[in-house]
Amino acid sequence: MATVLSRTHGYAHAAARRRSAALSFLGCGAVGAALVVALSRAIPLDWHFGVASAAVYLGIACVALTRVSGHHAGPRFGLANQITTLRAALTSLFGGLATMTQTVTADNAWLWVFALLGALALALDGVDGWLARRLGLASKFGARYDMEIDALLIALLSLLAWRLGKAGPWVLAIGGMRYGFIAAAAVLPRLRGQLPDSTRRKTICVVQGSVLCALLAPPLLGIWSQLLAGAALTMLALSFATDVCWLWRHARPGVSVSGHADLGASPHQGPQPR
Repeated sequence: MATVLSRTHGYAHAAARRRSAALSFLGCGAVGAALVVALSRAIPLDWHFGVASAAVYLGIACVALTRVSGHHAGPRFGLANQITTLRAALTSLFGGLATMTQTVTADNAWLWVFALLGALALALDGVDGWLARRLGLASKFGARYDMEIDALLIALLSLLAWRLGKAGPWVLAIGGMRYGFIAAAAVLPRLRGQLPDSTRRKTICVVQGSVLCALLAPPLLGIWSQLLAGAALTMLALSFATDVCWLWRHARPGVSVSGHADLGASPHQGPQPR
């Protein structure tokens, strides 16, 4: 009887989590839609922008909603995850902008708006984790969700830096390095360990995001934008190399440092305690 009651309670919690998450995505989606309408009226954005932004957001929602029940223990989605969902809505706008780079030039003054939106998304990255710890809402789902939104934002900003001519195609390595690490860890068990906490790692994460947002600013053109992007990429590559060397030295062959693998983690955008 106790087992039946426990399962019933678990099913009820899972259903409540799904409803709470769905409502959060609807609310943040409404905010994103309002931003799309406002931006489209204020600056010359065509219909591709709205459609692509919606597609990116719906993709995020579909993945998150299929995973929230099995990887989130609380009965509700939680305020921290709601803020991450707002960041997802902001991130989707950069997916929309990426479809317009054939008609956008790097000196368009209205790109300042997107530079500020990117800065807002980065600033909120520090809020959701802090709230999760402060309110006791930490979860494996929340940490992974936060990480994936971070990674997607950096990847889209890297794509925009290239498509707007702010740097060469090598700038895509900033957004792709985390995914490259995941691919390497899939075949090299030594890279699946848990790294110790690092101020250096956190600082470089902030730097790479800040640089990519700054590259959207119209005044940064030519050699200056390339130097800035190159410096960010060099810092990131050296930091990744440092962590890869640490993992390689501290892992026994075939065994991860932490004793289990989480291929979603990376040295610079892995799940943090939340």
